[in-house]
Amino acid sequence: ERAPAALRRAARRAAGRNLRDATAIGDPRRLKGALVAAKRLGAVDVPEFGPAITKYKEVRRLPEGWDVGRMVAERGRGRARLLTRNDVSSNLPLKALVQLIFDRTYRRVETRDRRGE
Repeated sequence: ERAPAALRRAARRAAGRNLRDATAIGDPRRLKGALVAAKRLGAVDVPEFGPAITKYKEVRRLPEGWDVGRMVAERGRGRARLLTRNDVSSNLPLKALVQLIFDRTYRRVETRDRRGE
């Protein structure tokens, strides 16, 4: 979708202003709203986006390795949560470890209708 250049500039200015204000206030709800609005406006490359992400991670006390930018980018429309999942299906050592946990914690249960099957 190609919007007129004037509209794109106005959207970038509005997103930058919202991100700057939210960063200054430090309210997590307002920061999240500004980050999501910037994504919707296609203004994730404004200079205020990075500091807003850093401030959001700080006020929410998120771990260092969490990629809030990716969370915002992958957020589904109408979904309230910022969530991203890494694909671990090809991580064979992790699969082996999970299988080991299952194998070591399995208990056979025998009841009148189940004979440990």
